[in-house]
Amino acid sequence: MQNRLVATAAHDRTAESETLPALLRCRAAAEPEKLIYTFLNADLKPECQMTLSGLLDQAQKLACGMQRIGLTGKRLGLIYSHGPEFVLAFWASVLAGVTPVPSTKPRGTSWSGMAALLSKQGVRAVLTGQTLAALIKVDQVPVYTLSSLLEFSLQQSPLKLQSPQASDVAFIQFTSGSTSQPKGVAISHSNILANVRQISSAFQCNRDDVGLSWLPFHHDMGLIGHVIQPVYAGIHNYFLSPKTFVARPLKWLAAIDKYRVTISGGPSFAYRRCLQQISQSGQLDTDLDLSCWRLAYCGSERVSYRTLREFLTALRRYGMQDQALFPCYGLAEATLFVSGVQGLKADRESLNKRDDQAVAVGSSSRVIKIVDTVRRRCCEDGQEGEIWVKSASVASGYTRETESDGRVFGQRLNDVSGRFLRTGDRGYFRAGLLYVTGRENSMLKVRGKPLCAEFIEGQVEHRFTRHGIGRCAAVAVNCDGCETLALILESTRAIASLDLHRIVSFVLELTGVAPEGAHVLSSGRMPLTTSGKIKRDQCRSLMQSLLDKEVNCA
Repeated sequence: MQNRLVATAAHDRTAESETLPALLRCRAAAEPEKLIYTFLNADLKPECQMTLSGLLDQAQKLACGMQRIGLTGKRLGLIYSHGPEFVLAFWASVLAGVTPVPSTKPRGTSWSGMAALLSKQGVRAVLTGQTLAALIKVDQVPVYTLSSLLEFSLQQSPLKLQSPQASDVAFIQFTSGSTSQPKGVAISHSNILANVRQISSAFQCNRDDVGLSWLPFHHDMGLIGHVIQPVYAGIHNYFLSPKTFVARPLKWLAAIDKYRVTISGGPSFAYRRCLQQISQSGQLDTDLDLSCWRLAYCGSERVSYRTLREFLTALRRYGMQDQALFPCYGLAEATLFVSGVQGLKADRESLNKRDDQAVAVGSSSRVIKIVDTVRRRCCEDGQEGEIWVKSASVASGYTRETESDGRVFGQRLNDVSGRFLRTGDRGYFRAGLLYVTGRENSMLKVRGKPLCAEFIEGQVEHRFTRHGIGRCAAVAVNCDGCETLALILESTRAIASLDLHRIVSFVLELTGVAPEGAHVLSSGRMPLTTSGKIKRDQCRSLMQSLLDKEVNCA
């Protein structure tokens, strides 16, 4: 189906915009009364709505305040809970020529630790809500709120229009930090515009689409996929608080039905959380109708074929379509989206050993290669290696404040021309489809045997979700001088010793390696990144300390 967006963009020149300020102005001029954002409360009722002209008008007023206090050309940390204040702050920043740095305090991190991260990224001011303003203390960095910016804007002449170059940095986004400290990625205007064009093409966006997101705004899927992308595509987007989703995941499905949403999604754990609540609470509302949901994307972490298949099976009776599921692959260094594939396509050759689901297909807009990093040559079909990517969405690099070993961006192959991004992800091609097997840094080696931590975690979470297991971290720890496997489990309820024995036995059967121990954390205690991924170093340290205590006590 030809993308109807192309015909529309030919009239309002939105598709030709080369920067974010130009994009918003073009879209607002073309459709000033178009409803673009609606924020829902926990009861799924609208609390705040914005039209394109209203968004531009409010953002310009705030941008005046930013210019008045001298923020143009500087980096501004945006620290907000979910709500309309963030989207106003983000668009005001790009209109004022300020570089926004969307941020949040990671679980288990102090505010002083958060301040250190912002300082390292060269942030010169922080914009936040009234409540958080009293908590955030960054040395020699002023903290502002939207109300204070509006006061400054009253003292300023009309907004000085900024005309950034396409190559200029539009905003800075952080990597997940699952295997290392979060890195700041400098996303240019050309990067972000290339990526939203690619998403619109892959999703086949049209003017009748309706989006919905509960993803945090500091997360690339939440910011790019549901704040920037709707403005480019001209589609109405609804927002549900992440807290509402975590507390009651099925509210997500109810909102899709109520507002006839066509595009929504999340990481694999979102689909598992829905399955978990369905199993605990029984049947869904018999009137639930998900036939409108034409594209349910799944990305950000390793995609589980079995989880998505079970989700589809559970919701098919409520109108969920087989081809609605859209597994995809992306990463912060490539702005967000790299590629995706419509429908469930498991690798039948590895299904009994692993849970591989295809996440990408060939495209002329970018190049994906599986690389033997020793020989720096492309792997054969079915051979696993590191995923390398080349596209207009790939950033030029990390921010200058971020330490990097120089082996990530601009890499060359011996048998293919051009410069590539080393993703750090492992995968393979089979019959033209890309399968991602896990992160390079999350591969474990136990007694000489290589193990994929993400595969073990996904299988445990899928198998024992009905037993209250929300998350699993598989780590390698030292026991009696040897590396051995151990598990950290996050549970929503108490786990009987029999259940732990079953989990350990399941992993032994799955991998041929018996975990040395399994430790249960209560819900909300698992060390996670700001994007919800497991902090592997912290989990490894936690499990190692527990085992060391057992040895000392013995």
